Amino acid sequence: MDYLLAYAVAELLLSVHISLSNLLVLYVYLRKKDVRTVTNTYIFSLALTDFLAGCFGIPITIISVLTRRPQSFYGCLFVHLILCILCTISTFHMLAIAVDKYVTICCRDQLFLSRYTRFSFSAFCLSSTFFARWPTQDPCENLDKRDHKSGGSSL
Repeated sequence: MDYLLAYAVAELLLSVHISLSNLLVLYVYLRKKDVRTVTNTYIFSLALTDFLAGCFGIPITIISVLTRRPQSFYGCLFVHLILCILCTISTFHMLAIAVDKYVTICCRDQLFLSRYTRFSFSAFCLSSTFFARWPTQDPCENLDKRDHKSGGSSL
């Protein structure tokens, strides 16, 4: 039980830090009109996603681990997919920022007017491909089997 308490405290500290630091980025972007560039718009979007992960994703995961709820397949799937989806969206935002910087630096003379439209469509197709395969196995199934074999908690 001490390990679960240490885990919960560490995750809560991480959640608070993530939420507050990204809230600061969101505040600056919304209050200062002169920082609203294309790259900073990507950073704003990344900060919004990370803020949601810190406010909702991590606390829901902590509650799920501490209470071992939900017990149903779809409830368990929903709880674990929240954080997974937010982290994946965050990764795609970082990819978008990297591609934007690459195109801005290396292709300065060849910028297209619809560059951002093409890039947004490409990022959408890539993320859609990632989420196209729906999980077919119960993610909590192995945890339940392991608990029954060992006779107790695996944590």
